[in-house]
Amino acid sequence: MQILEGVGLLAPVAGFALILIYVRAIPRRAFSLAVIGCILLGASLIIGSVGQYTMIYSGIMHGEVSALLDHSSLLTVIRVSIIILGSVALGVAGVIDREPSSRPVAWLSAGIILSSVGLVANVVLSIVEHLLAKEGFGGVAVVVILLGESLTFAVLHIGAFTLAIAVVKRRGASKP
Repeated sequence: MQILEGVGLLAPVAGFALILIYVRAIPRRAFSLAVIGCILLGASLIIGSVGQYTMIYSGIMHGEVSALLDHSSLLTVIRVSIIILGSVALGVAGVIDREPSSRPVAWLSAGIILSSVGLVANVVLSIVEHLLAKEGFGGVAVVVILLGESLTFAVLHIGAFTLAIAVVKRRGASKP
């Protein structure tokens, strides 16, 4: 699980590095959108990391599972919204300023599919979390949140990295 979480954490950074490597081959508008997308994805990482530790700390200090779950739900909505915006920016950057025949449809499709799977899994996770808390399994709900969010956000960020590949695919080599 930690390997998958690590891959999810590195995916936006790797996407940004990839965009910078191919900076000369990417048209200005596509580059600007790709950078905005990567910055948004990086912000989601920061919000997620700080929010998760804050959530755990406040849960330990106050001992209230319901407050912990409410905080988690708000944090998830904010992170997912930012990831969606970043992924859309990368997706648009992947098709902007290209001929239709040179669009990397396979990479774009893979990124959209991975991001969609991550979003659907996040919704299912949220429903399961609330059902567990409602039935009195608050501690189990917290464990489900922590493990499930690691998995779903890793899939979302890997989808975003795939979209970053689509931005540079078939653009030509960078010129040193």
